[in-house]
Amino acid sequence: MRIEGGSAYISVTGNQFSGEYSTGIFSFEQGCPNLLVQGNEFDSMTAAIQLQSGNGAPGVQIIGNTISNVFAFGIFLDSHYGAAVKNNTISAPGTTASYFAGIYIFLDNSTGTEVSGNVVSPVAGTALKTSYSSNFLIFNNFFHSTTASGSVVNLDVGNTGNNVFAFNSVFTNASGSTAFVSNQPQLTLKNNVLSSINGKALNLQEQPLSSNYNDLYSGSTTLGTYLGTDCSDLAAWQAASSGDANSISEEAIFSDGDPHSTQPLLDGTGTPVAGILLDIDNEPRHASTPDIGADEFSCSPSSFYADADGDTYGDANESVVTCFAPPGYVSNSTDCNDSNPAIHPGAPETCNGVDDDCSGSPEAI
Repeated sequence: MRIEGGSAYISVTGNQFSGEYSTGIFSFEQGCPNLLVQGNEFDSMTAAIQLQSGNGAPGVQIIGNTISNVFAFGIFLDSHYGAAVKNNTISAPGTTASYFAGIYIFLDNSTGTEVSGNVVSPVAGTALKTSYSSNFLIFNNFFHSTTASGSVVNLDVGNTGNNVFAFNSVFTNASGSTAFVSNQPQLTLKNNVLSSINGKALNLQEQPLSSNYNDLYSGSTTLGTYLGTDCSDLAAWQAASSGDANSISEEAIFSDGDPHSTQPLLDGTGTPVAGILLDIDNEPRHASTPDIGADEFSCSPSSFYADADGDTYGDANESVVTCFAPPGYVSNSTDCNDSNPAIHPGAPETCNGVDDDCSGSPEAI
């Protein structure tokens, strides 16, 4: 679908778009002032939504769309001021384009642009990228990339600052991948999970206005890079940045691209941010002690035990303490052989010299 001539106040709702090497909705030059794109499905395309404007078209709303298997961009906005990109689901695990971006916003220095409630997961590339843009409010998003040596979120060149990045969950388990990269000044960074299992949590190339109450986690030997200085852990990061005094460094525990973490230490350890009263599920944030990350949840930590053989009985020697059972874990710890699904409490005891039912007394042969 091509929109030309600066056409305004168009609504595109409830449609299905597909087609290899095609773009779902495209505009050029004068853009699409006050365009509404809502509740559509886009599948197997080069790009889903690509809107370009030479004159700063205002009022675009891209809300509640499902975008799957795109090659280049999920949503690309060029010079569309004060846009709202909300509650979209974007998944592109198979793209090989090095320039891929789930959401890419270019040349927007207006006030009021909002990126919220989006689930961009998993994507083989950058989940969110902004260039030459400022005065954004980015919150309650889940961004997940599987690309090695890249970044999940990149607030890129030419940003003049004053962006607020709050209550987001950013996760990568790819080798060498950095969860969050920014070279913009005057950034407010609060209540975010920035987690990289095999790379850096973050790389800040300009001093932020404020950074605190985040969960900064890396499974590698470098937590992050601050103004060119590598920091091995949270204490080193705090010393280098003079920030993140109330931040933590704990693995957030995400499962299969689900934005709902099972890490109990995220519960109640954030700080209120003006105007952000709901979470990614439109559930209320706690007024004084909200959770870190996109999801607000209540947690009563319990021990869960690895169930490697899938017999629903767990190994007492391998456990985690968390809010909900991670995949492959159960709530009991009574398996006496977690490598054999035929051996567990209640199993038939046979005359084989093995403690089949974990009673502590194997039958003699």
